[in-house]
Amino acid sequence: MQVVPSEIKKCVAFISYKNKQNKFKLAGTGFFIAFPMGDINAVYLVTARHVIGNIAIKSIDDQVYIRINTLKGATTTAISPISQWRYHDDSTVDAAVIAWAPDQKLFDWLPLHISMAATSEVIAQNNIGEGDEVFMAGLFSNHAGQNKNLPIIRTGSIALISDEKIETNSPFGAIDAYLIEARSIGGLSGSPVFVHLGSMRTYGSNNISLGSGPRLLWLGLMHGHWDIDESEAVMEIDSATDIGRKVNMGIGIVVPAVKILEILTQPSFIEERKKWSKSKNNRKS
Repeated sequence: MQVVPSEIKKCVAFISYKNKQNKFKLAGTGFFIAFPMGDINAVYLVTARHVIGNIAIKSIDDQVYIRINTLKGATTTAISPISQWRYHDDSTVDAAVIAWAPDQKLFDWLPLHISMAATSEVIAQNNIGEGDEVFMAGLFSNHAGQNKNLPIIRTGSIALISDEKIETNSPFGAIDAYLIEARSIGGLSGSPVFVHLGSMRTYGSNNISLGSGPRLLWLGLMHGHWDIDESEAVMEIDSATDIGRKVNMGIGIVVPAVKILEILTQPSFIEERKKWSKSKNNRKS
C-alpha cells in the first residue's frame, strides 16, 4: 500500500450529537461528495443511515452536529436537523445524505468527485476484485483529536465481491455489500472506503500501465463488521460507543458507492439540483 494522499482526510468530518448531559458525543464519520452541474458542484454530506438512527434515539435536541476543521486548524460544529437527512428508497441501504457545503473560506475540506465512484462498470473495466488493496478514512473515537479532527487511515484488501446479498443481523437484514479484510471499529461507520489500483493493472494476460501515479477509486461506505461473542459469530453495525467482550473477526462490510449514487439520482434530488442550478445562473446574469 502506498502512502495515502493527505487530501483524502479532508473529505471526512465527524458526526456527533448532544447527549442527556448536554455534552457532544461522537457518533460516526461522514464525508463530502461533489455532484457536477456544468461549472459548479452540488455538494452532499454522506454517512451511514444507522448513525443518524442512533442519534435520533440518543439526542436531546434532534440535531446532528458536524465536527469539521477550520482553515486555522481548530474544530467547530455545524447543525442540521435529523429530519433533513434523506435515504434510499430501498430500506436495506445503510446510507444517509444531506445537501450541505461548508464555506471554503472558513473550513478546511475537500469533496470526493462522483467520477471516483467504483460502479459495476468501473469495477469490470479495471478488473477490480478479491485481493485489491483498500483503505478507509474516519473517526477513531479513542483519539479524535483535541484541537482538530484527526481521521485515521485503516488498510486492508477486498475479500469478496459477489452478486449475492450479505446476510446480517442488523436492522437492515440482507444487504448489497462488499466484504473487505480490514478491522472496522466503532466510529468508522459512514467512513468512505477506497480501492487502490496502483500504477499497473493486469487484464487477462496483459499488464497495463495506468500512468505515472497511483489511482484511487471510491468503493463505498463502511457499514459494520462481524464479531465473535460467546463463541457465536454475529454481525455488528459499528458504533462509536461499542462496548462488551467481543472479538472482531476482521471482515468489514461496505455499502457500494453505486447505492449512494442511486440516492443522489432519485427524482427529488434531480429536481432540486435543476432549481438550484437555475437559481445560481440567474444570480450570475
